[in-house]
Amino acid sequence: IDADRIARDINLNGKSISFIQYDVLDSEKSIFIEKASKYKFTHLYYFVTPHIFSGENGFFSERVFESFIKFYVIEFFKIVDCLVDFGLKKILYPSTTAIDEVPLNMGEYMTAKSAGELVCKFLEKKYPSLEISKPRISRMATDQTVNIFPVNNVHPSNVVLDLVRKIN
Repeated sequence: IDADRIARDINLNGKSISFIQYDVLDSEKSIFIEKASKYKFTHLYYFVTPHIFSGENGFFSERVFESFIKFYVIEFFKIVDCLVDFGLKKILYPSTTAIDEVPLNMGEYMTAKSAGELVCKFLEKKYPSLEISKPRISRMATDQTVNIFPVNNVHPSNVVLDLVRKIN
């Protein structure tokens, strides 16, 4: 997987990194906590998302919104609340410029991401030693944004690398 390749590259270049997988849809959290207890966590890079383009133009779906809230608020809060006990200090929680742009087919997405930003502020207040970066990034070229029609997508490598460097 990509995480294995990235960790291998970092470790081969004189740095040390470990990671564990976390599935926000897996209801069995005790296995994650057991794995997490074996490590000291310093950073969390939260690039978790369901299918983004699932909304209808001008319509707000409770079902779609609940899915986004699960990913961007509830599960994010749970993992941070857990990892703080294992030394977590810095988090990268990428948000979206859709919050500012208000596209009519993304009401559920941008509302849930807004709530996620507020949860970040809540967590920083709850844990004063925690530092959360929540930059609003533009649409990037990903598996979700590939389109046969011309769309302005920023290449993710430079954006993500810049964001990671900023919180380190």
